[in-house]
Amino acid sequence: MKRLLYTILVAMALVGTGCGEDKPVESIMPKIFGEWHCTAEEFSAEVYVAFNEDGTFELYQQVGEGRYRFYDGTWYTNGMTLIGAYSDNSPWGSQYGVAIPNPDTMVLTALNGSNEVMTYVRTVIPESIKENSTTLRSLSQGEDETMAWF
Repeated sequence: MKRLLYTILVAMALVGTGCGEDKPVESIMPKIFGEWHCTAEEFSAEVYVAFNEDGTFELYQQVGEGRYRFYDGTWYTNGMTLIGAYSDNSPWGSQYGVAIPNPDTMVLTALNGSNEVMTYVRTVIPESIKENSTTLRSLSQGEDETMAWF
């Protein structure tokens, strides 16, 4: 009798855990879509980036004074991690942990050990920056890796 009762309890426990519905994991991708601006005073850099719904990005970066440099490529998320590559398929210098405390703020934390934190604010990229940027489609075109923001 004890064995039958034990078997029934185990079976009920297994059925009870198997019937629970898993909560779907919310994707952060839709929250990243759009145009963003970051001013990194510690690096004397200014960055505008557009994350497009088709998984592409356009990045405009100004280090110090001078013209903005243009980069493009692809991006995706894995959970709360942002991952990307330039148009020549070279990966970004880091993957980034993403926090979006409100719809107009995104905080990226480098996961390459540097723990650099960059705060982006949702804003439109000025046309003057797009029109006057120097086009650098990849790091393989002679660009120093330390100059690339991602």
